[in-house]
Amino acid sequence: MLYLRYSGRCSGLGHRFAVLVAAVALLLQGCESRVPDGSTAQLGRGVEQGGVSTDLVPAGPTRFTAATGYRVSPAPSPSGRWLAVAGLRGQGLYLLPADGGRERVVDADFRGPWRWRNDGARDVLCFGSGATADALDAETWEARPPCAPVAHHEEWGDRIHKVGGRTFYHNSRVGTVTVVHDQGVEMIPLDRSAWGAKVSPDGRYVAYCTGNLAKAELILLDVAAGRTQRLGTGAHPAWFPDSARLVYTAISRIERLGRAAMVTAATLRLYEVATGKSRVLDPTSGQTAQRAEVQPAVSSDGRNIVYADWRSGAIYRVSAPRKVVP
Repeated sequence: MLYLRYSGRCSGLGHRFAVLVAAVALLLQGCESRVPDGSTAQLGRGVEQGGVSTDLVPAGPTRFTAATGYRVSPAPSPSGRWLAVAGLRGQGLYLLPADGGRERVVDADFRGPWRWRNDGARDVLCFGSGATADALDAETWEARPPCAPVAHHEEWGDRIHKVGGRTFYHNSRVGTVTVVHDQGVEMIPLDRSAWGAKVSPDGRYVAYCTGNLAKAELILLDVAAGRTQRLGTGAHPAWFPDSARLVYTAISRIERLGRAAMVTAATLRLYEVATGKSRVLDPTSGQTAQRAEVQPAVSSDGRNIVYADWRSGAIYRVSAPRKVVP
């Protein structure tokens, strides 16, 4: 078992307490939370120097570690050269170089939304809310023109995707996806508890979740046909660029301490739309230290998947399979 480190060594009880705090914070903040609680994790030799550590996982995913804390919510930049990650309790915004360089601190006190913007060959990180958001060039560390806020409609909710003359909005409060196009407005009712809606790049499908995170169910909506398919236990869906596959989290173990629920084991799965079948992303993951693999994100070229381990606070990257094998 990996133990969390504070100012010195911890006991197994300290580890359980930290994971408990993480789970409680997540469940209280809702399923869309980016910021599980935790503390600085002892992740092997890489922790002392920052960057990439592969000594503990010689044949598996690349393991990114941070010298200063617990990291979650990885988001690859458009070029794939950077990963933006959040810090403990959602406080802090950081950049991890994909080539294994040292972590860079954008703002250790930052709390709020952030996203990437592609300015030609530049990876620009937008962070903040309100009328505008700050923008930082990840390569040169220079300020860029402010980012426009994410479009929001009072009835339709937040804009989540735009493709081929169609704009998608998701209102998680009432459970709807609205598609706006030249012919008019189409409002599609989802389950009232629907959250985390992600539109496929081609705009054909919407993957979303229902229920709380501990018992989330993943559902796939065919927008044109108006049909839904239940994929079973799952959360945090992320599409591949070709819209043919998605990766998601399947929670396999939850431990309870009193009224609190702790996600202590979760595995990433790949789903293939054409076959309707899924499989574990990394069949060898069970042979190493058990992880809570969550919050997957797919690189813009579809070659890599990054995800967070809520048990240790590490960020992982794994090469995406070329094809899902039933």
